[in-house]
Amino acid sequence: DAGSVVLASQFFSPDMDPNQYQEVYPEYIKEIGKEYFPPNRLRKITNQFIKWGIGFNFLYMTDAAKVYKEGSWNNWDFNREKSKELLEKEIEFCKPDLIVLLGDSPLSLLDKTKDYGSVVESRKLLLIKGRKCIVAPFFIGNGPVGNRHGKGFDKRLEIASNLIKKLIKLC
Repeated sequence: DAGSVVLASQFFSPDMDPNQYQEVYPEYIKEIGKEYFPPNRLRKITNQFIKWGIGFNFLYMTDAAKVYKEGSWNNWDFNREKSKELLEKEIEFCKPDLIVLLGDSPLSLLDKTKDYGSVVESRKLLLIKGRKCIVAPFFIGNGPVGNRHGKGFDKRLEIASNLIKKLIKLC
């Protein structure tokens, strides 16, 4: 899901009907297939960014899994060290005011000593590479339902949302 979010991030607009991107970008849909990022997911993530007060004009989105091992695309086996290196370079280049890590994957990639649940429930931000980071549940895909982090999803999303909204006002 994260990869498809990144691929579709150019569609994010608070004014766009979630079904409209199928009409506006037919070649894109034809190429990747609408099952990879259906309109309901686009609307869900767009609405969450709006609730957080994150401006779309200055939003940079990326994926933690960047470098896949040869022949591993089907089983999602990615090169963690190379992906971490590339992600850290992106952070250094972009110099973001705030990084929102969605789910455990980006957190464990950038700092494998941190426990996802403990970090979210601490109600505190992290500093990674000198940048403010907040860890929030990944709210599409398996995030809210039954995966290993599914327990307490709503509570954790509320905690992260409150912290994000507070920090967005300061940026």
